[in-house]
Order: sequence, then structure tokens, then C-alpha cells
Amino acid sequence: MNNSQVKRQRLNHDCTDRINSLPDGVLIHMLSFLPTADAVRTCILSKRWEFLWTYLRNINFDDRLYLGEVNMWNPQPGLTRFLDGIGDELVSQFMFDMKKLRLSFRVFFDAIRVHNWLVSAILRKVLEVDLCLFVGEPFVLPQMVFVSTSLTVLKIEMNSVLQLPRDISLPCLKTLCLSLVTFSGTKLTQKLFSSCPVLEDLALVDCEWLFIRSVTISIPTLKTLKMDELPCFGSTDSINDCQIKIYGENLVSLKYNGSLSNDIFLYNISSLVVAYIDIPNLYKMDREIARRGAKLLRGLGNAQYVRMSNGAIESVFLAENFLDHLPIFRKLVHLKLNMVIGACTIGALMDLFQRSPNLESIVFSKGIGDDLDIRDDVWKLKYAPECLFPHLKTIDLHWFHGIKTEINLLKLVLKFAPVLKRINIHCSKILLQDMNKRDEIFKQLLMLEDSPRVCTIVFL
Repeated sequence: MNNSQVKRQRLNHDCTDRINSLPDGVLIHMLSFLPTADAVRTCILSKRWEFLWTYLRNINFDDRLYLGEVNMWNPQPGLTRFLDGIGDELVSQFMFDMKKLRLSFRVFFDAIRVHNWLVSAILRKVLEVDLCLFVGEPFVLPQMVFVSTSLTVLKIEMNSVLQLPRDISLPCLKTLCLSLVTFSGTKLTQKLFSSCPVLEDLALVDCEWLFIRSVTISIPTLKTLKMDELPCFGSTDSINDCQIKIYGENLVSLKYNGSLSNDIFLYNISSLVVAYIDIPNLYKMDREIARRGAKLLRGLGNAQYVRMSNGAIESVFLAENFLDHLPIFRKLVHLKLNMVIGACTIGALMDLFQRSPNLESIVFSKGIGDDLDIRDDVWKLKYAPECLFPHLKTIDLHWFHGIKTEINLLKLVLKFAPVLKRINIHCSKILLQDMNKRDEIFKQLLMLEDSPRVCTIVFL
């Protein structure tokens, strides 16, 4: 045995001794970061390790770890051995109350086994349940899940009808995330939302509202709401008749991403701070989308930070007499425009600016289109300079190429924003390499400085 082999053997021995010298609590904590099947395998290491896994408070099982290398639809032998060997006894062997159960069956769904694991976890007062179930046939979750007195987090991603029991009571639930599920009855769906008295975070992702004309979400403790209605499969321009009425007196954050396929009403959203409204460009049913968009936007009057997409701006301003009902966004301080500003957007956008008198920062995250026509005489007639950007301090302009439309917009802002302090210009790769052109643009902008203010222009 040469010297290198001796050193390697000694190093391995030292590492083993260091691990074995650690207290059981530390070893159990280390095991908690492993997939559950791997944590269980450590029982063969030594007598000390034989039952350490039974002290784990988390179960994390993902069937994708067992996909066959040749045919992904045929499980590896390890999956069968694990499930048939100790899988059924896994939950029942836990020495303490469980903290988290995460089950992901995307390929090899086993209804009986999932049902039994859920029942065992609820009996052991599990705090968090996270399910990802791709089912071939309708699957009914155990009734015990919906009357748990210990659950604080419940996440269900399941491509099936969510069959709810008559009795629902989740007194400790603070986070509820439902993805791909189909709600099929008004009464029980309504009861689900009204049976979570301390719920703070709610996410509804690509859910279907089957045979439901109206549902009310009224949860006084709700702080964050995420709704994603862009389907993973199928068309994005379908129109549904479900009215979703949201009452959130303590709602702080609202994120909506979708084509407004359902009619959303916001009531008493007086505490709202952050709102993300992302609507794709739609070319069908514009009038109905515009009507629904107008309702959604009217509920954001108290928001301080708003991010809007191109579709949000374009669609909502198609509604008849929309400006008559658009609120004054007196608390709006930060506005992020997740769109390319073009000819079809700028007019509506300027109307929005006029109704946001306290704006301090604007981010043009997708840049300015080359079809934008800004002429000084038109803007002077329609918009009084002192009314457009009276408090604006910062502008961020991304995807800057140095074209005429971009420079004209910056000139407009410089003229109509008397307290502007900083312009951050995020250059395109081509402009970033052309120092002479950047210097030329910089000089053009400096020529507009006819006031005692100091505005810093930074090329990034």
C-alpha cells in the first residue's frame, strides 16, 4: 500500500469518526435534508443508525427519483422494494408527531398508499402537507385532511375534482395552495374558504370552477392572495361565468396572472400595498376582458407598488367610460411597467400617470417601442407639465438602444418631472459597447437641464 492510499484511508476513517462523534440530534437533523428513502437506507450503517430515521419529523417522497433510465414509465426496482418493503410502515414508525409530509406521485400514482400515508400523518398531528398527485382516475382525499386541528400548511396540486366533505374545519391553517384542482359545487367550495379562520396566504393556480356561478372569499386574516389563471394546458382565451368576490380588509399583497377568464371583484381592499397584474395580449373578446379588467383595476386604489403588463393596460382602457370610474391612486408610489411601451399603449398610460399624483419611481422593464410618436406640441396641449410627474424622483429604462423614440420619452420626462433626481438607463449590449453614442445621448439629455435641480443620468 503506497503513501497516497494510506493517507486516503486515514482521511476516510477520520471523517467517519467525526460523523459518529456527533450527537443523535445533529445526525437526525442531517438526515432531514435527504430524500426519505435515502434517510431510511442509513439504518444498515451500524447498530446506532438502525432506528435514527424513525426520529425524523419530515417525510419527503418523490417518485421521479425512481424513473427508469431506459423507459421512464417503468419504475426502477428500488421503487417497488421501497414501497412494498418499508414504505407502508414508514409513517407509522415515526417516534414523534410529524412536522411535514411531502408526497409527489407524478408517474406512479398509488391511491391506496397515498390515502393510508395521509391518514397516518394526520393522526400524528402533521403540521404541513404538500401533495403533488397526477392521477389517472378521480381521487378522494381522506376526510381527516379537512378536519385537522394541527395543519398549518396545506398544498394540493392534483389534476382532478377536489371532492370536499360536508364537514370542514381547519382552525390552524395559515397557508392554502390549490393547483390544477377543479371545484365542482358552490356550497362546499364556499365552505372550504369560510372554514379557515386564521388563513393568511392563499394561492389558486390554474383551478377550474365547474358549475359554479359565484363564490365569495371573505377571510379577515388574509394577507397574501395569488391567482394564476393561465392554464398549463389548453386555450388561454376561454371565458367563464364564475364571479369570484374577494373581501380582504387586511390583504397586503395581490398577484394576478391570467386572461381574466373569470370575473373578479375586489371589495374593501384598504390595506393593499403590493399588486402584480399580468394579463397577456388578447385579441378575442376584448370588450368582456376590458370590463373585467376595469373592475380589477378599480380595486387597487390603495396600492403603493403596482406592476402591470401590456395586456393589463390595453385591455382595461378598452372598457366604455372606464376613465369615469378609474380611481385616483393617491398612495401609488412605485410603478413597474412589464411591457413594451408603444403607440397603442402610451395614451392610456398617460391617463394612468395623471391619476397617480404621488408617483416617485417608474420602471420601464421592457423598454420603448420604435412606433411611439411623442411630439412636444401634442403633450403640451393635453397634459399640463405641473400635473404629470410632480413627485417623480427615479426612472429606470431597460432595453435602451438609443433610438429616437426612447430619447423623446426621456426628454418628456425631464421636462414634466421637476424633482427628478436619477435616470437609470439599462443599455442594450450593442449600445453598451458604443461609448461614443452613449456620450452623444448623454449630451442631448444634459441640454434639457434648465432648472437648478441636479439629475443624475447613469448608463448601466
